[in-house]
Amino acid sequence: MNAYRIHIRSGDQGDGSDTNVSITVTGDKGFFHTALDRTNALTQKGRLFHPKSDSVFEVKHKGSLGNIDLLEVNHDASSHVDWYVESISVEDMTSNTLYEFPCNKWFSETKEDCRQSRVFVERKILDRSKYESQAKGGVVLLQQAGLVKLTLKQTEDTFSQMKSLTLGKSAAEVATEIIKTFGIQKSFTNWGGNVTVTSLFAFFPWRLWQVKAIIVCARIAGMKVRAIGATHSWTELYPNEATVLINPALMMPESGSKPIEYNSANATVKVLCNVTTFRIKQDQLKEKYNFMFNTILGGVTYGGIIGTGCHGVGKDCPAHPDLIEEIEIVNSDGLLVTYKKSEKPELVKAVGTSMGLFGFMYTVTLKVHPREYIVEMHNSFNYKVGDTLLKGDALKTIVERNFSTEIFWFPFNSAPLAVVEDTDKVEFAKSLIGQVAGGISCLNLGSRETWNPLNDELLIKEVNMKPGETPQGELYYDVKLAKEYIQTKLTKNAPEWLANYPWLTPLFTSLTNCSQKSCKIPGTNIELGEPTRIVQQLPRAISYRFWVHQGFTVYDLEFAHVVNDDYENIATACQDVVDLVTEYANKKEYPMSLALEMRFMSDSKSYLCPAVVGNGKPAGDSIKVAYVEVLALGSLQTRPKWVEFAQRVAEKWMAVDGVKPLPHWGKASELPATPQFVKYLWDNNGENMQNFLDQLEVSGADPDRIFFNEYLETVLNNPSKL
Repeated sequence: MNAYRIHIRSGDQGDGSDTNVSITVTGDKGFFHTALDRTNALTQKGRLFHPKSDSVFEVKHKGSLGNIDLLEVNHDASSHVDWYVESISVEDMTSNTLYEFPCNKWFSETKEDCRQSRVFVERKILDRSKYESQAKGGVVLLQQAGLVKLTLKQTEDTFSQMKSLTLGKSAAEVATEIIKTFGIQKSFTNWGGNVTVTSLFAFFPWRLWQVKAIIVCARIAGMKVRAIGATHSWTELYPNEATVLINPALMMPESGSKPIEYNSANATVKVLCNVTTFRIKQDQLKEKYNFMFNTILGGVTYGGIIGTGCHGVGKDCPAHPDLIEEIEIVNSDGLLVTYKKSEKPELVKAVGTSMGLFGFMYTVTLKVHPREYIVEMHNSFNYKVGDTLLKGDALKTIVERNFSTEIFWFPFNSAPLAVVEDTDKVEFAKSLIGQVAGGISCLNLGSRETWNPLNDELLIKEVNMKPGETPQGELYYDVKLAKEYIQTKLTKNAPEWLANYPWLTPLFTSLTNCSQKSCKIPGTNIELGEPTRIVQQLPRAISYRFWVHQGFTVYDLEFAHVVNDDYENIATACQDVVDLVTEYANKKEYPMSLALEMRFMSDSKSYLCPAVVGNGKPAGDSIKVAYVEVLALGSLQTRPKWVEFAQRVAEKWMAVDGVKPLPHWGKASELPATPQFVKYLWDNNGENMQNFLDQLEVSGADPDRIFFNEYLETVLNNPSKL
């Protein structure tokens, strides 16, 4: 007989269920159908299927189902209740394999699509046997309750005392054997596609005790440990192949907790490390709270964006690390430590943007605004590069009248065919427009004679509060998501196209600019882009395309610039980019094959966050920071020219007078840790970098520096002390 354990997680919405529930579990070798009730329930206390609870059942079946790939759940409608199911998992107790099926569906006569029977086929498979073997191999002797209490010395002693396992080996040899035996070879590539890491010792833990065990084993073995976020560009913060890599993608909260826990009384939200910004936005909409800004990408995880000091957009809003009230981190002793802003504010300034140097971030609790904000967003194309982007007074007028301002320049949009000299290529380009873009009426082909960047139009997204107005309905966002998915898939091969036919780059950037506009494809009712004006909830207003990380790869370079009172230094930073784009275009080269993007925020108090803007920042509590970013489509063929271009942009920005800009840790892979670059960082942010190192030492989180790698050792080594 094979045993199968079924876990059903009921959501905190609705009534739960007190009526008959049955399930059919189907694999590639068979199926079974059973009622889920007290006769096979392992959950003995309380009501089954109660809201915000887990109900667990065990079913015996003659023979194996094989790989489970389908569930059908039936709910008796006789009690007229509304039951919301978050997830269902089926655990094959014989093969030690867990099949997880995310649900997030109503069983109801009135909710959603009014269905009482549903089929689920999307699932995630976890082979637990490898981890259980790891536990049986020795880590189980340290596990759960025991490991929480053990110090590093006690752990070493425990290994040394395990005669049946060690056979005379040292604790370090045993720990090394465990890591090498149960770590798997795994490659990880960021969303930009410009950094790929292959670790020989990658782990995918799903429980906290496993994270602790992995870190303790690695430390005893004398190995380095790095945790990774998901999706976001992490530059050389990545490990090398001999580093123990912890990927938190499968992490689950401890019993009684949820991945996202909003506390309206304290105006905080507690977030598990692998929760994405998209899930947080969905929770904000449901619970009606706000950060007052949002990270633009939807697929990045909080373990990644907190550690690198990521930001969103909002004139008077800080970066994510500045919102931290509490943060839980597993340190190099394998202990879960809670750092509270109310108790140790200086330490929290370091723990926030820490690049993982304090350890593995488990959860973070952030301050929020406990109310819903309705805003109005204007998408305007009425501004030009020459009269706005390169004019400090024009930038100041626009930014200071808005709650949030985001500016895009997609180059060549005023004359995309001007750089094409061959007549046949021009005719081919026009034909391509007709076939691919359907003859989009808003595309301006401009003059065939010259391209002047000053005539290019800008896309400016302006957001302001509009209390009392009715936001856009759900149907709009369903359609928007579908259109964006189609557009993403259609352009997935764009990097390869432009690598083989670089002269098409101006046309591509112009079409990208045009795709943001509200216009119809001639002869159809199909609208592209977004409306000129839209009223919506704040989390929906400040966001980028959800599917972008599933499309083409992107290279990016970003610096945080302090904004002078007249904004002229920001106009100069943009002028540097315009000049370089023009210089390369005159050589028929197009390294910035996507856009210049600019967002405005307030400064940060987190020591290593790029928005801390260095030692020399002016006094005051409200300092504006402009994040200026250049982006290109990523391909191996075009990368050398992109790296050259990005480094030249960085050189110009780092040479400005006054307060020097600082690079975004997650968007600087083109800036290796050369002596010149390290000196620049210490010359312009050395005080904050030293404060970070001092707090790291005081914390005792990593005395052996197991969370450092070569890049971080170099960058955080004060050159004046060498």
